[in-house]
Amino acid sequence: MRASVAFGLGIAVLLGGCGHSAPANCDGNCPGIADSFSMDYTNAVGACSFTAPIVPPTLLITQTPGDNRASFGLVDPVNQTTFDLPATVSIPASDGSTVATLYGLSRVQRQARLGDPRLLDLQIIVEAAVTNSGGRRRIVGEILTQDLTATTPDGGASEDVGCQQILQFIGTGGPAQ
Repeated sequence: MRASVAFGLGIAVLLGGCGHSAPANCDGNCPGIADSFSMDYTNAVGACSFTAPIVPPTLLITQTPGDNRASFGLVDPVNQTTFDLPATVSIPASDGSTVATLYGLSRVQRQARLGDPRLLDLQIIVEAAVTNSGGRRRIVGEILTQDLTATTPDGGASEDVGCQQILQFIGTGGPAQ
């Protein structure tokens, strides 16, 4: 748990916490952050009865050059497929090694877990920061998955409503640009 708290504080600082102003919109003049990031660290926090999306061993972030739109290539372990989660690129307000911050939000409806017929309405939020460190690109972020399903098909209350799972991740990409 202590590592989770430290990781969360690190994310908050990288994404503009500790008195920094909000990231600036960079539409049309955004830094290029498209890269393949090999995962160095992942940590799941929270226990729900659904299976949350995961980061693949190599996370692919795509972006049209200069655009503020990017996408994360995530894995849906229930359907055993990959999918792109759209994200917005911003320029961090503080000086330092952070090249860009990313934020993505998506809602999906799918089975709770493999072999479970329940359909859940899941909200997926991705927050990450891309930095230059030691001559390489680095990504630090987390994926929050929350069940928004209020009722089950038979009208009962969903056992997971409001339940959250957080997947923290750190990865190394190509040479710093």
